[in-house]
Amino acid sequence: MVLARISLITSCLTLVIILIALPVQANTKSPWYTVGPDQQVTLHVDLFMSSTCPHCHKADEYFKEVAPNYPWLKFERHIIDKDKAALKLFYERLQSQDVNNFAVPAFFFCDSRWVGFADAERSGKPLLNAMTYCRDEIKKYGTLPQATISVLRAKGSASQYEIDSWIARNPQLFIPLSGLMDAVTPCSLFIYLVLFAFVSLYPGFKNQQAMIGIIFITTLWILTYFKLAFTNLYYEWFNALRWIANAFGLIFLLYLVFYGFRSQLKINKPMPRIWPFIILTTVFVFSYQQFCLMNVGLIFEQWLIGQSLTSLQRVTYLFMYSLFYIIPFILFFLIYFFSTYLKRMQSYHKQLYISAWVFLLGVAIILLLKPIWLSKLIYSYVVLLIALLVGWILPYWRSRHEEK
Repeated sequence: MVLARISLITSCLTLVIILIALPVQANTKSPWYTVGPDQQVTLHVDLFMSSTCPHCHKADEYFKEVAPNYPWLKFERHIIDKDKAALKLFYERLQSQDVNNFAVPAFFFCDSRWVGFADAERSGKPLLNAMTYCRDEIKKYGTLPQATISVLRAKGSASQYEIDSWIARNPQLFIPLSGLMDAVTPCSLFIYLVLFAFVSLYPGFKNQQAMIGIIFITTLWILTYFKLAFTNLYYEWFNALRWIANAFGLIFLLYLVFYGFRSQLKINKPMPRIWPFIILTTVFVFSYQQFCLMNVGLIFEQWLIGQSLTSLQRVTYLFMYSLFYIIPFILFFLIYFFSTYLKRMQSYHKQLYISAWVFLLGVAIILLLKPIWLSKLIYSYVVLLIALLVGWILPYWRSRHEEK
């Protein structure tokens, strides 16, 4: 009887061990890498090319040249205009990434897709840097983490944009242009509108408006520098941001509703204790804006990888980029701040106040429901349109109601 119980317990423990081991075994079987008996990781890279593509031949020659220095890279070359099986595999790889861009050369590794090849500095070094990062993460965790895939996919989306060789060789021109361009892309619209909304919540309170501008722009500057200096870490942390963003969205929504209705949306009753909400809203809106297409910051980061820089030069370049990035926001704030002294502008304080409250309410709802919408330009326009309509209609309705 005792032996039977021991046998039963042993069988159960064996089954549990097998069930626990199964996911581990499943994770080690990956089309993207293999682990040898000596725990050496070999990355599998699919390189899709066309026989008539000069950039493809350039990429092929480069990786053949560096192959002796990277024995852990295993390339599979596919000529899509000569081999139907290669074209079919290319299509399957594209479908797995949810894209339909058949541009070549295309590199698929670590469940990410990179496109294009200019030269060793602009494309070769960033690709090798990404492959090395992926290999190191697999060695560190024993598998390919989802956070690593997210980092590589974000960087891969920037690889399709080629920097002009003349501009790339002139840091004094390239850095200011990149920083300014990053700040004026349509993807940055949400950030400008959030700054505009917070300042508009305090009409007539100049000290508070100035403090909002300082806090907002300082937070933006720190975020920009951190994102560029620690790109991999930044995008790894982003995976854990979703639930935090949802929780903050709920708290911010309750805050706006509570103080909005308590003050009856009257401009002479500013909202208290708003400083933490300014900082956190800036953090979340900026972070999700980085997933908008044509991420100039990532294009700059890949250019930076291709440069041979000292630590001091790297820090200087990052500082310059982040400085030029915030210049348009500083100008935007100063123009709006001083325009509020105009009598014409003061006549719209009530409408702007309500519009600002509604817009921030929309941002809070997006953070609560689906924060990634902050990277979609269409939602910027929708929330802005609703905010303006409510901001102009509600005061009119109130005045008509009070007359009756």
